[in-house]
Amino acid sequence: MDGDARRTRVDAILKVLSDKIFIIDSKGRFLDFLAKGNDDLALPREKIVGSSIFDIFPPDEAERHLKIFKEVMNDGNLRMFEYSLTMDKTERYYEAEITKLSDTEVISIIREITLRVKAEKALKESESRFRELADMLPEVVFETDVSMVVTYVNRKGIELFGYPDDYYPQNLKCIDLITPEERETGAQNIISKMKGDHNTPSEYTGVKKDGTTFPILLHSVPYFKDGKPAGIRGIVVDLSLIKKVERDLANAIKLESLGLLAGG
Repeated sequence: MDGDARRTRVDAILKVLSDKIFIIDSKGRFLDFLAKGNDDLALPREKIVGSSIFDIFPPDEAERHLKIFKEVMNDGNLRMFEYSLTMDKTERYYEAEITKLSDTEVISIIREITLRVKAEKALKESESRFRELADMLPEVVFETDVSMVVTYVNRKGIELFGYPDDYYPQNLKCIDLITPEERETGAQNIISKMKGDHNTPSEYTGVKKDGTTFPILLHSVPYFKDGKPAGIRGIVVDLSLIKKVERDLANAIKLESLGLLAGG
């Protein structure tokens, strides 16, 4: 294959790519580019070559880009970063992959990631709403990973187990929150839940940060990622009041029985 044919093939391949490719010099000027369509170009197509990143971005953002370009020119290492542009009153997000072309030039491959960024933002907003709702609940709501390490607990959980308001669990396993005598059983029950073999609530003795114990009821279900168990999500109910009522009722019945016996 001769040089012209190879160039034609390369051009054909580049034209079907959705990414935009720019050659930029050490001053941030566009020397050449390849891009499909005009709908998401920051400048008119005919004005791009010869213009500069300072014609597109605010000074601080343009300087950030130029600094990255010069780092790539100096050490030859690929850099990737994200940025946003407002076009037609709409904010759009992009990912830039910068590769050294020469000591004074880089190739910038740009791909739009607006849909991904919006999805990530929507997920974060959804998670935020979930946390706000969970913090309003009167019971403990929690989540663990597959190793039983607590990855989330609501405000009620922090309060019930006696931790400071600003406490965030790190490397804390859910079985560490029950008495040592019950931990092996608790771990086996969780493993069984992840396998789908154990679906009933379980009673345990909870342990607060100060060592105080109290009765709890655990409702939990496994959750999955890519078809594999990823951990458990559940609710912990404080049984202290219920157990007290049960004891008081039992004592009352016992005293009543003794009274009847004494009365003949």
